[in-house]
Amino acid sequence: GRFVADKLAQSILKEVKAGGKVTDAHATEVLRLWGFAQNSGRLNVLPGNRKWVYSDTLGAIQRRTGGYGITPPTRRYPGVAKLLNRWLLDNRPQGISEDFVCTSININANYGARTHRDGNNVGPSAIRAFGDFKGGELWYWNKDDRKTKPEQLQNKTARKLNIKKATAVFDGNFAHSVEKFEGERISVVFFSCRNHNKVGSTNMTFLKNRCGFKWPNDKAMGKLRTFAHTQFAVKKK
Repeated sequence: GRFVADKLAQSILKEVKAGGKVTDAHATEVLRLWGFAQNSGRLNVLPGNRKWVYSDTLGAIQRRTGGYGITPPTRRYPGVAKLLNRWLLDNRPQGISEDFVCTSININANYGARTHRDGNNVGPSAIRAFGDFKGGELWYWNKDDRKTKPEQLQNKTARKLNIKKATAVFDGNFAHSVEKFEGERISVVFFSCRNHNKVGSTNMTFLKNRCGFKWPNDKAMGKLRTFAHTQFAVKKK
């Protein structure tokens, strides 16, 4: 369960310390131990007739009741968030020259999100899928006009990204979905929630120091947004 996952994460972090590297295998081992909650709140991603999905958020969040704070599992199991943040630090997505900044991590198990746009996300996001599965690529509408209804978008206008093979950086405010898959698939999405500085200085300190979040600023976020929007552009000769 979660307690065991957190203890393993702490053990791995102690093992690698400053000189080592948190690997894909480390991240997979911890994620497999995590006890996922049945989340019925993510209405925009629910596939088919599903009433809930296995999905948890670690880090900063805007509560549905209003206000900002840290999700309960983050406080109870900070080692898991710290390990995932260290993994991202040690395995920087291809194409970006600086550490990826974020305030939150969404972890999802064994469901393929239908086409949607993130609502509580500043935009720049990094996603990777772990586990033993086939399929499960990310469909990403990088030229999304953000006006067409998600269900009306066609895959031929999207890019198909193999997030089992490599971490992808994308804009979560642009439409995206998951291809059908077989097997065990756990996806991890690093993002920044809107108005994240409203979580307060005490919470921010906890997230930075205990959970290893590289907190965003306007300059860093601007660079990531530019990369997310221009990475697929054809360079003129």
